[in-house]
Amino acid sequence: MTNDQAAMTNVVCSVLTAAGRGAIAVVRVGGAGSDRIVDDCFTGASGRPLSAAPLNAIRFGVWRNSGEEVVACRRASDDIELHCHGGAAAVRAIVQSLVQRGATESNDQSTPGSCAQQAWRQLPRALTQRTAGILLDQANGALDRALAEIDALAKHDVAAARAQREQLLKFAPLGEHLTKPWQVVLAGPPNAGKSSLANALLGYGRSIVFNEPGTTREVVTTTTAIDGWPVAISDTAGLRETNDPLEAAGVEQTVDKLAGADLIVHVSPSDEPTPHFVAPDSKPCLRVISKIDLRRPPVVDGVLATSVVTGEGIAELLEAISRALVPEAPPVGAAVMFTPTRS
Repeated sequence: MTNDQAAMTNVVCSVLTAAGRGAIAVVRVGGAGSDRIVDDCFTGASGRPLSAAPLNAIRFGVWRNSGEEVVACRRASDDIELHCHGGAAAVRAIVQSLVQRGATESNDQSTPGSCAQQAWRQLPRALTQRTAGILLDQANGALDRALAEIDALAKHDVAAARAQREQLLKFAPLGEHLTKPWQVVLAGPPNAGKSSLANALLGYGRSIVFNEPGTTREVVTTTTAIDGWPVAISDTAGLRETNDPLEAAGVEQTVDKLAGADLIVHVSPSDEPTPHFVAPDSKPCLRVISKIDLRRPPVVDGVLATSVVTGEGIAELLEAISRALVPEAPPVGAAVMFTPTRS
C-alpha cells in the first residue's frame, strides 16, 4: 500500500443493490479521499476528473481497469455513487479496483448499530418504489437524527421531547409494512362477487369467476400495489353454513385469514339482503355493495357501491383501501420507525 493509499483507509465502498444479476448496480464510495480514489479509476467522457464536477452532476465515463461504462455522481466530496452494469463480474471489478487503491469493502452503510445501517440492509427488500423511498430516507439518517433530537430535548424539555416522540410513533404502523404487504381480505356470503371484485382491484383475472355459489373453495392471495403501498389481496370462500366438507374447509380458511387481516373488505350483493357481519377483534372493515348494475340500492353513509361490469366505484374502493391502511403518508425526508427483517 502506498502512502496515498494509506491516507485513504477511511474510504469505504459498498454495493447498494441487492445480490444477484440485475440491469443496473450501484456502488457507493464514502469517506475522506473518496473523490481522489475514484479519480484514479474513472475516466470521464469529457476528459475532466470527477472531482471537478459540481455536486449532483451526472457524469458518463469508463472504469479504467475493466473498460466498463459507468455513470458517476458526486453527492458530496466524500460521497460518490457509481452506476454500472448489474452483472456480478462488472460490480466485482469496480469494487476490487477500489480496494486495491486502499478502500475498504463493507456491507454497512453507516455507523454500526444505527437505524441507518438497518435501513440500508432492508432497502433491497422494499416491495414498491414508494416504500423504498421511505427506507432510503431512513438510510440517509432521518430516523437517527430524529431520535438524537428527542434524546437532546429530553434533557431540558420533556414536554417537547414527548411531542416529538408521539409524532414519530404516528407513522410506526406504516413502518411495519415497508418490506411486507398489508393483508386485505375480501369476505362475504357466497356469490357476492368477491372474486370479480378481487380481479377488478388487481387489474387482471386472477380468481376464477362463476355464477354458481361456492366456486371459491380456498383462499387465493395475490400481492399488488395500491397507491404505491404493497398490498396482498385475498379472495376467500363465501361465509355460510354448509354440509359440503370441501366448502367447509374453505370457510375455515376464510375465518383464519380474517384473523390475520390488516383490513377486511366485506362484500354484499345489491340483489340480496345485506347479511350481518362483525369483524373479528374489531379489525378495520370497509363495507361494499357489489353488482349495482343489477340493482341500485339506496345510498348508505360509509358503504361503497361498486360494479365490476361498469367499473363504477372501483377507483373509490382503491382510494378507500389506501386511506384505511395509511391515513396519513409521511412527507419526503420524514423519520419513520421501521421493523428490521431478520436475514
